[in-house]
Amino acid sequence: MKVSWHEVDYWTQEVFLDGYKIGNVERNINAEWLMKPRFVYKTKYQGFMKSGYESAYQAGKALVELYKASRKSRNSDDTDEYNIESLFYFPDP
Repeated sequence: MKVSWHEVDYWTQEVFLDGYKIGNVERNINAEWLMKPRFVYKTKYQGFMKSGYESAYQAGKALVELYKASRKSRNSDDTDEYNIESLFYFPDP
């Protein structure tokens, strides 16, 4: 897996994993780098998001770990089968 960064400006860098953009890392006014993912993740991974990182490299690596964890979780949680008709209410005429 190849991780790469592309500098947008002084405050923002795009993070790519194998050529796919997974999000940005942005510098805040306190010179901490924060993750801005471009994918859906579960709230149980919110701890990743609250941390500020000292460099774009560290924030980018954490973003990759968040991406991997969310994909792994997504693949294991989507095993339940649903009856689509049970999700809707169809009253008798």
